[in-house]
Amino acid sequence: MGSLAVFDRDEPEFAAKGLHRIAEPYRIETEIRGMGAYQRLSARDARSGLFVAEFGAWLQAQRLRISAKSRLGEKLTYIHRQWGGQQTFIDDGRVDPDAYLKACLEAISADHPASRIGSLLPWDLKPSADPA
Repeated sequence: MGSLAVFDRDEPEFAAKGLHRIAEPYRIETEIRGMGAYQRLSARDARSGLFVAEFGAWLQAQRLRISAKSRLGEKLTYIHRQWGGQQTFIDDGRVDPDAYLKACLEAISADHPASRIGSLLPWDLKPSADPA
């Protein structure tokens, strides 16, 4: 059972640790909600970037110690492959995570074609006419 032996029973504890680590960027998002795109970008650059980078490093360390064949390992591999796109909100002040989630859920509930689900991903966000 070496260091790569992490089983599904460990997922709740792992998830709790992960959620604890991402709580600060979410708290910052709550504070900057409603600001213009440039103000959000500035706040994220100054305040959220470090937390997201640390979370990414923690995820990578966990991925290296957890068997890629476990369910948790498969999830971490997926997150790793999508990591660049998942950071879109740090580099793009137009992205409002709550508004993005709402728009995605509305599109899905309005029968957005499953074959075009990729068009709903944040890194495929089309620039708005007014980035203010």
